[in-house]
Amino acid sequence: MSIANRFDNLCNPVNPRDGLSPHEALANMYGQERSHFDEVMLKAFIRCMGVYPPGSLVQLSDERYALVLGMSPTQPLKPTLIVYDAEVPKSEALIVDLEQERDLSIARSLRPAQLPQAELEYLNPRQQVSYYVDPRQRGK
Repeated sequence: MSIANRFDNLCNPVNPRDGLSPHEALANMYGQERSHFDEVMLKAFIRCMGVYPPGSLVQLSDERYALVLGMSPTQPLKPTLIVYDAEVPKSEALIVDLEQERDLSIARSLRPAQLPQAELEYLNPRQQVSYYVDPRQRGK
């Protein structure tokens, strides 16, 4: 519980503009705070969440902004995303599975404060993300 609580506090502080990206939060927890947690449990948490955990805001190789919706344990660098497009209503946003898009990749992870306001409101990570771990994926 302490691992999940710390992750949530790093991503969702009182002032949302101060939040770390989920990618940064995991890197911080493993790199700088590892001694505060059971290392086996922390590694298991990171493996379940993936390189770009759901809720991560990212910039793609084609410079578009996107929100990570889910990831495959077998392809951690190829998550499923909602992609920002000002021409498409938010309720009809494009969903892209990077496993199917060979020419598209994640260029970098972003903090909410790094996105222009319109893109942040469109992607709105606080309303779109929930976590689910499939128990059949344990140990894979």
